[in-house]
Amino acid sequence: MEEYFKRMVLYDNEGNATNPISFPVEGGCFRIILVTHDESTFYANDCQKNQWSHKDDKAVPQAKGEGQSLMISDFLTPEWGRLVDGDEEARLVFKAGKNCDDYFTCEELLQQVDKAIDIFEGKTQGYAVGLFLFDNAPSHQQRALDALSARKMPKGPSNGWTHKKGGPKMRPGVLLNGGFQELYFSDDNPLIPGWFKGMEQIIWECGLWPDQGLNAQCESFKCEGG
Repeated sequence: MEEYFKRMVLYDNEGNATNPISFPVEGGCFRIILVTHDESTFYANDCQKNQWSHKDDKAVPQAKGEGQSLMISDFLTPEWGRLVDGDEEARLVFKAGKNCDDYFTCEELLQQVDKAIDIFEGKTQGYAVGLFLFDNAPSHQQRALDALSARKMPKGPSNGWTHKKGGPKMRPGVLLNGGFQELYFSDDNPLIPGWFKGMEQIIWECGLWPDQGLNAQCESFKCEGG
């Protein structure tokens, strides 16, 4: 982050901008603007539970449960506050629940990010780049359906195996020499056409399979070092 700070406008505790104001490049100035994302959920029955009351006041029944929820997902910047450009805003108001807007997933987040980037680029007109920061919420950790992953990968060849049941085949990997490594046998293979190769074959093609072999999983998940 220290390298990024050199191209950002920083602010003191009073909100006053400090140097550097910009980063000089050929043809003008250039800078980075920090854009942070966060989500907050509010419930219909949110209220102060403890309060002072007169001794003659009668108890008022309180609703059970949290009630209907309302989630706000938005982007903030040190320069402008909320990320808006005229009537365009990046904020998303989401009513979670089966009978409302369903549930906020990575797909909804990606759509919101696309809109936020369009707003940022329209507002800056090329004089700045946005550094978008996200927290580690589960909806932010989803990978592409064909992303590489050793999780649940079988040791040997498997017909029709994909990382997610019913999903697409896993994308090719990259060999040590920079070339692509297909993780599935070719469709014209005479014995197992289109089958997933399995961990052993994939590691062997990389030249890393040891003579003594490897277990697909260490016993009790306790692996020896080395």
